[in-house]
Amino acid sequence: MSGPIESGGVGSGGGGGLTTIGPFATPPATPTNGDYHVSNDGPIAQVRSAGTWVSVIPGAGPIVVPDASWTTVSGTPNLAIDGGLLNFIPTPHATRSLIYKAAPATPYTITVGYVVAPYNITNTTPAILQVGFYNIAADDGLVLVQCDDSSRARAIKYTTASTAGGASVSKTGGVFFTGMQRLAGISWMRLTNDGTDITLVQMNGPRGPAQPFYTELESGFSPDAIMLAMTGASAQIVHYEVT
Repeated sequence: MSGPIESGGVGSGGGGGLTTIGPFATPPATPTNGDYHVSNDGPIAQVRSAGTWVSVIPGAGPIVVPDASWTTVSGTPNLAIDGGLLNFIPTPHATRSLIYKAAPATPYTITVGYVVAPYNITNTTPAILQVGFYNIAADDGLVLVQCDDSSRARAIKYTTASTAGGASVSKTGGVFFTGMQRLAGISWMRLTNDGTDITLVQMNGPRGPAQPFYTELESGFSPDAIMLAMTGASAQIVHYEVT
């Protein structure tokens, strides 16, 4: 498709409300507040509001689209933006890939939305995506780990996060907790560091009700980054918001 398709509504000379369909990266260049752009290469729509395009996942609400500027620690991940989503694909699938993005100064809250493919193409290696805090120099990590079916989760501390090795300690006594219902089929995670405590929270949407999984002053662990680790299949990062 060479460009957006207009349908119904009022053009830019009117009061807004024009709907277009086309690639996420190329919404209309001269929009009016109230215009609506539907992506034909992904699930993200865009609404023109207060002079800017606001990205929206139908059923979940406004999101902040991710970028591909992550640093690789281990593995050979394929990181690429596709339709406004960040593809995170280990190559080969069975090899653990860990990437990180430097965290801002405390206090901060970071919300991540993501989707995980259940299995790789050979259907032999379970898909595991870990989202959490990371110390760059020490290679320490404190992450939330989800089961393959995304229905259960637990918090785990690694002393060698790049290989999931060292002293791997379950912070929930090895017990999995039932996950929350996910809006629009997306898992949502909120990471908070107030300078004293760090908190891993599972949410049912980017700004919806939350279920805390882990809150503690972690002795000897001072995260300075946010990490993602993927093994077994692929994931898409849908939302990355810093507040």
